[in-house]
Amino acid sequence: MLKLTPSALSQIFWQQTREKNIHLRARFTDQLLPLLGSRLSNNNLLREGVGSIGYADALSLFLISYLAAPRNIAEVGTYIGNSSTAIAYGACISGNLIHLVTCDKKICAMNPIEGLNIPEGNYIESMQCSSTKMFEKLASVNICLDMLFVDGILLDEDMPLLSKLLKPQTVIVLDDCVNDEKGHLNLNLFKRSGIVKPPISLNPLPLNATKSFQLSELNDTHFYLEPFEKGTFTQWEIEDSPRTGLLIPKSSVKFSNQ
Repeated sequence: MLKLTPSALSQIFWQQTREKNIHLRARFTDQLLPLLGSRLSNNNLLREGVGSIGYADALSLFLISYLAAPRNIAEVGTYIGNSSTAIAYGACISGNLIHLVTCDKKICAMNPIEGLNIPEGNYIESMQCSSTKMFEKLASVNICLDMLFVDGILLDEDMPLLSKLLKPQTVIVLDDCVNDEKGHLNLNLFKRSGIVKPPISLNPLPLNATKSFQLSELNDTHFYLEPFEKGTFTQWEIEDSPRTGLLIPKSSVKFSNQ
């Protein structure tokens, strides 16, 4: 019986993503990185004691948004808009018109994609509120999300709302999926709620763990993918380590003879 570790599955995903999307490198390095960098150096935007996503995480968001080509997107944790911009850019160049709704209790960028040129017809909405308030609004108009990005700590009261907003095909992106930080707390909240069902053996594992799963166990809705390893995207001018984990739909993983 073939066995794969979660780390091996993640490495395969990120290596294939790098190799098949090399045509996007110039868009990321020449167009997106300078815009993100300009915000990180703008003291008028930054709040003391609060950090923005790094360039490696921006690349993760950019690539997964391009691959998933989502139309309806929600984000928890706008801050200075770098994650919103990476998501919007990747999703827009995939060819779809998008509706991106992003929230933050102390938003620093009411226009989170300022400086990014995207086609007309795309709709970006920022809300200064809690995640619960945003999810309530989305649920009230029966939106079904194609992608959710969480850079914050979800609340128990969010989960009944998310059960209405998410579907088996929704891509869920979680920031800070390292050690015991908030990404893993959110991942475990999703697991306990039963909204998405990652295989038990794909839960976050301790460092140096050797636990594996069998293909016969992959009968759930999503697979958990770890952040890509340092050095994976050196040619993209990315040297730092990301913190972004993914819950990708089982239906997006295909086995091929070629």
